[in-house]
Formats: sequence, structure tokens, C-alpha cells
Amino acid sequence: QDLEHEPIKQLDNSEKGGKVSQALETVTTTAEKVQRQPVIAHLIRATERFNDRLGNQFGAAITYFSFLSMIPILMVSFAAGGFVLASHPMLLQDIFDKILQNISDPTLAATLKNTINTAVQQRTTVG
Repeated sequence: QDLEHEPIKQLDNSEKGGKVSQALETVTTTAEKVQRQPVIAHLIRATERFNDRLGNQFGAAITYFSFLSMIPILMVSFAAGGFVLASHPMLLQDIFDKILQNISDPTLAATLKNTINTAVQQRTTVG
């Protein structure tokens, strides 16, 4: 099906080429001036070096393995806390009293008490 009119305005090549090349030259000149500024040049070099040395991949690996290393440490810490609280029932009761005094929401206080009781009861499951 033929259209009655052209949907895009056609420019003759001489007009289009002149405007495009002039705009491209202006953008290129401006970019070169900006890149010659010492601070900008330093940032560009630092970014290129970071990318050449695979900085993103190494940063992701460090983050990933740092997080993974925290899980066993937390498990051992909860187990140690469970043993301490199981052997000192007065300390456990003091913690429960402090929770009830300082937390106004009874649902949150009950949740914290249940979490602490679970840690004490499951202290031997680690290892």
C-alpha cells in the first residue's frame, strides 16, 4: 500500500552532510577541550586503568567472599552465645527483662524472646 505523503522529511545530501559534520566537529572539539583538563584527564586515566585491571570483577569477588565468610562466623557466635546463656539462666532472664522494658511493641518483644530461646535451644547444632 502506497502512502499519500512521505512520513519523514527528506533532506538533500549537501544540507544534511554540512549540518551533521559541523555538529560532529563541534562535539569533538568540545570533548577534546574537556579531556585536556587535568582533573578530567586524571579521572579518565584512572577509569581506564581500573577497567584494564578488571576492577569490577575483583570488587565483586571481594564482596561475595567477604559476605560468605561472615556466615560461619555468625553461626559460631550464635552457638557461643547460646552456650553462655544456657549456663547462666539469670543472664538470660536479665536480657528478657531488658527486652520487655525497652521495646514497646509486644509482638516484636515476643519475636526477640523466641529468637533468643531458639538460639539457646539449638546451640549444639553448629559444628
